[in-house]
Amino acid sequence: MLVGDSVGMVLHGLPSTLGVTLEMMIMHGQAVRRGLERGLMVVDMSFGCYEESPVQAFRKCRARHGRDRLRGRQARGWRGDGRDDPLPHRSRHPVVEQINQAEGLRCRVPNGAFYVFVSCAGFIGKTTGKGKVIESDMDFAMYLREEFGVAVVPGSGFMASPYIRIAYAASEDELKRACARILAACGPFREREEL
Repeated sequence: MLVGDSVGMVLHGLPSTLGVTLEMMIMHGQAVRRGLERGLMVVDMSFGCYEESPVQAFRKCRARHGRDRLRGRQARGWRGDGRDDPLPHRSRHPVVEQINQAEGLRCRVPNGAFYVFVSCAGFIGKTTGKGKVIESDMDFAMYLREEFGVAVVPGSGFMASPYIRIAYAASEDELKRACARILAACGPFREREEL
């Protein structure tokens, strides 16, 4: 279960996710946790909590929680120095490597996140095989969802257009299948002038 920072736009009426605070994310995470009987829950960190490094993210959470406890469970094993980093690095690099194979998409390995922002600028102004012109990152995200069954988030919701956000908090098999679909989706395009 992902509690995303888009909650700021959906529930709080903010124009973007930039105004979401760590306290807001903790509050919504606690609400979701009360209703979640079992399973993994991941809560987004608000903007400004993790950009510097995973160590910065760890320190922000630790300072907010006071002690290393959340709902009675002891947080163990991560010293915040990168040696026991809980972030899914094994999954992150293959996603970046696969996505960068697609002509028109570009992304970099992020620092301390469980998602990547992918530039889809190479597809703006191009036409899909079904004749739809991609005019924005929202159009590209909808194209991936409707035509190839891959859910991504338009970057415009994060004031990051023309990007899409791909979460890699999934199994490696699921990520491989999703990346293969995204690569397949990048094939059936043509320039607008060809119409």
